[in-house]
Amino acid sequence: MSFGLDRLSIRWRLALTSAGLTFVILAGFAIAVGQLTTSRVRSDFSNEMVAAVDKLRDELALTVDARKHRVVNVSPNLDLFAASNNAVIRVLDEDGTILAKTKGAPNLGFPLFPERGARVSGYRVETRQTQLRPRSAPGFSFTIIGSVIGRRSPPVRGRPVR
Repeated sequence: MSFGLDRLSIRWRLALTSAGLTFVILAGFAIAVGQLTTSRVRSDFSNEMVAAVDKLRDELALTVDARKHRVVNVSPNLDLFAASNNAVIRVLDEDGTILAKTKGAPNLGFPLFPERGARVSGYRVETRQTQLRPRSAPGFSFTIIGSVIGRRSPPVRGRPVR
């Protein structure tokens, strides 16, 4: 099997061989850099999500109407908190009752246990559990089962977002 290379001069054969090897080396390098970049983007995305959920868990405060047992104010403002990361937030109690949420937050399901992340309807979802004692109702407490923060997963070329 000579592939017709016998008819080419030695210069052309060396040039084609050199070009082929250069292509293989550059393609391998491009694939390696692409994989490392994709991995880094996903890792940074996950780390940002975990940090945001932990920060919300630590800063979350509820103001409750003690007579009606209703949440009347949430601090920090969830819409502002979520805006910087283009996220959606739902705060749920142990029964799954929504205590607070961002505008337009889709149903991301009941919080996941133990505290971990998952993908739900194209969102990367993180949950945390905490105990809150509202300032306005000293004898009242909430076990917040989930501060559910969802953020659209970053699109990576060549792979569909699920």
